[in-house]
Formats: sequence, C-alpha cells, structure tokens
Amino acid sequence: MIIFTSINHINSRDRTLLEQIYFEYRHMLFNVAYKVLKDPDLAEDTVHSVFVKLAFKADKIDDIFSKKTKGFLVVITRNTAIDIYRKRKRASKIISENKFDLAQMVGNEYLPQEIIISNDTIDKLQSYIASLDSKYGDVLLLKYYNNLSNTDIADLMGLTVENVRVRLHRAKKMLADRIAEGESNDEKANNA
Repeated sequence: MIIFTSINHINSRDRTLLEQIYFEYRHMLFNVAYKVLKDPDLAEDTVHSVFVKLAFKADKIDDIFSKKTKGFLVVITRNTAIDIYRKRKRASKIISENKFDLAQMVGNEYLPQEIIISNDTIDKLQSYIASLDSKYGDVLLLKYYNNLSNTDIADLMGLTVENVRVRLHRAKKMLADRIAEGESNDEKANNA
C-alpha cells in the first residue's frame, strides 16, 4: 500500500494491521468524510490523512473488529474532515475579505497599491485561481493570502522547498495565461 510504504518508522506488524484496517473500513471512513465535505476528492484525502495519523498510533489498536476501534476510526475521520472543511472555509473567507490582496499577486510579484480594481476583475481573478489544479492554487493561497514562507508551505504540504518554488512559478505562469486568455475573449466579445 503506497501510503504505508512512505512511512519509515512503522514495523511489519503495524503495517499489516493498518492494511487490514484500511481494507475493512476504507468505504465507511470515506462515507463519514464525504458527509462532512460533500467532495469525493477531499473525502479520499481525508481517509489517507487518517491512516497517516493511525500509523503513529497503530500500537494502541488491539482488535480491528471491535466497536472501540470502529468508533475510534469514525471519530478521527470526522474530526479530520471537519478540520479540512474549516480550513477551506477559512481560505474562502480570506479570499472574500482580502479582495485587494488577491489582486496584488497578478504579474511577477505585486501591482502598485494605488491601482483600484473593480469587483468584476476580482471575481474573474478568483475564478481563474479556482480553475487551477489545487496543487497550484493551494500554493498561491498559502503564499499570498496567508503570507507563509516557502519553507512553511513545504512543511505544511509535505513538499521540498524547491518543489514549492517550482509550483509557485508554474502557478503564476498558468494564472497569467488564464488572465491573458480571458482578456482576449473579452475583447472578441466587445468587438462582435
């Protein structure tokens, strides 16, 4: 199983135990997460996060079929899903509260503070960022909305600092391309 092979500290007994738990409860845990998040990709991410957490507590599980174990798994999954939901809600709130900050990240680094941007422009920019693959959009949000350093982003997302730098570069390029496409389409619509 991929998620367990990347965790170095677990022994073969714990790895076998986690695999048994995964195959026994993965669908139930997915459903628990999906009820909270209403997104299958996020629910799947939640289940994987739960098993990474379990890797550090595998020695505490005696009987994988007990009600105690099942309840423990449901609680961890629900709490992890709620944490993800809250983080996404907070990120959404940050976007709407800091619309001018959102506009600052266009181009290479920042636009001059004196530029006034209409709500339509901000809404378009938000939709462009939302249309990016989440691995790029998330890095942009963490860097420019939460003002995190590349090192902090790397720690948070489990990436290398170099990988964060590359993703930021690619995300800015993709965003600039989307903006250029949008402006081109707007000009075509106005000339028609």
